Amino acid sequence: MIKVTCEIAKNKIISLEIKGHALSDEPGKDLVCSAVSAVTLGGLNALHNSKKTLSIKIKDGYVLIAKSGDIENEDEVVLKTILVQLETIARDYDKYVKIIRKENKANDL
Repeated sequence: MIKVTCEIAKNKIISLEIKGHALSDEPGKDLVCSAVSAVTLGGLNALHNSKKTLSIKIKDGYVLIAKSGDIENEDEVVLKTILVQLETIARDYDKYVKIIRKENKANDL
């Protein structure tokens, strides 16, 4: 199963962690895993000024995007778009993708 954990503070995404594999089919034929990968990597490619304000880690079956400061509005929109697209996939394929939202009231970012 793919688990997406999103930490939110003041209606802004603080971090987005995507980990695991869908295992909806054999590797190379797993359309759910492909969809999540396409949404995630396409979103990462759309980030405008991420090097200064975002920490991004990518490994096989794992992506972590974490804020290290204020980000441009354009990049916030990209992060929210990634999340909405992943939520859409999870709604249709809830056996394979789970979204966990964590509200962080203490974080000022």
